[in-house]
Amino acid sequence: MASVTYILFVSSVVQAQEQANIEKLGVERVNPADVKAAEDIADQILTKMAEGSYYEFKEGEAIPEIVQLFTKDTQKQAYQQIKAQVGEYLSSLEFQEAYSLSQGGMEATIFRFKGDFSKSEPEVRVVLDRDDKLAGLRVLPWTDQL
Repeated sequence: MASVTYILFVSSVVQAQEQANIEKLGVERVNPADVKAAEDIADQILTKMAEGSYYEFKEGEAIPEIVQLFTKDTQKQAYQQIKAQVGEYLSSLEFQEAYSLSQGGMEATIFRFKGDFSKSEPEVRVVLDRDDKLAGLRVLPWTDQL
């Protein structure tokens, strides 16, 4: 699977990784509560999409750009792409690793999960900002490096 499936990834800082300061976090530096928060929101979004529905953000759960761009139509279109490439979401994410990200005053944590889909096990990448708000969500082919 050579193509990349994007659900939504707002921050140009995160997309331009070569310009950002990204550091892999050791297990001792990863807060289990943050992993759970990242896993939960990704699972809730993917589950809603798999059900043919869409995810509605609660107040303060995501950065404004995500809330604005992550519309019902966007979610439906994104899930059709995901389904075509990696299959149906089977409600399982397995945490793999985390990275700190900083650039130009933005600080965030990137969480990498292996997703359980009917055709493969892609990466589900979740980005939470310093306030634990969703700043990015992406489904793409698994590679061993970020």
